This record gives sequence, structure tokens and C-alpha cells, in this order.
Amino acid sequence: MPRVGAETISGAELRTRIKALGLTNAEAATRLGITEDGLYKAMAGTRRVGRQTELLLEYFEEFGGLTGTGRRNRRLSRIEREQEAQRAAEEKLDRKTRRRRA
Repeated sequence: MPRVGAETISGAELRTRIKALGLTNAEAATRLGITEDGLYKAMAGTRRVGRQTELLLEYFEEFGGLTGTGRRNRRLSRIEREQEAQRAAEEKLDRKTRRRRA
């Protein structure tokens, strides 16, 4: 539930949290859905940090979305596991074929 009337985080806090996630400003802006200029202004305190930006940041910190350890990586890992299983099955078939020819 949104915090009614509450202030969002400061620009300095935004900068600190992005740095803790190990991102460049360009990467953070892209993943937070804001422009780099908007991110710089928010960090400088000349533009308010939007509540949506704050919520996304909280989500990414909790679930690893900015660092690539979130749902997208789990999906890629599943695909990679399937590809590895396919390669293993192909190698097994190759070994059987070579034995039959020998």
C-alpha cells in the first residue's frame, strides 16, 4: 500500500542504493525505466525521486532484478539446463553411433 503523504527517498540515498547494487548510472536508469538525465537530476536533488522508482529499487534489492539474479536469470538458467541436457543426449547418441561403426 502506498505511503500517503510520505516523502520518497533522497537523491543521496538513491545514489548509495544504486552503487550498492553495483550498477552504472546508465544501467540503473535503463532498468528503472527513467532517463539518465532524470536519474542525475534525482540524485542531485533537483528532481523528486518518484515513488515508482523507489518501489522498483526496493523490488530489485529484494529479488536481485538489477543485478541479474532475479526471475530473468532463473528463466535463462532453465533454458541453459535444457540446452545442456540436449547436448548431453546428442553426445551420448554420437558415442553409440561410433561404437556401432567400430
